[in-house]
Amino acid sequence: MQPEDFFCSDYAAARARFRGAAGAAGAERTALRLSTRGPEGQELTIDIARVGPRSARRVLLHTSGLHGVEAFAGSAVQVAALATLPAPPRGCALVLVHVLNPYGMAWLRRANENNVDLN
Repeated sequence: MQPEDFFCSDYAAARARFRGAAGAAGAERTALRLSTRGPEGQELTIDIARVGPRSARRVLLHTSGLHGVEAFAGSAVQVAALATLPAPPRGCALVLVHVLNPYGMAWLRRANENNVDLN
């Protein structure tokens, strides 16, 4: 696989690629919708993928996109992880939170829709 298989040039493409990779990996998926929209009127969501049992006693949590404009690299890491993911060890799970600040990613800003730096 090549880097361009994981990196996207905009929020909508990154979200679609993450959702596709999560589905292909058999992850449980959840989407949290924001009340605001992207620059082209698109829906904005924080997407979550979970691989492994709900009863897991050990969970690795990986987030991306706290600073929206920086989300492109974190998104690519998560998509690459899902594409090459081995089964979690017994009693373990992996939770990937894709783009904590989708407004910032979509609008190429560091802050969210309220002009707050989430860090």
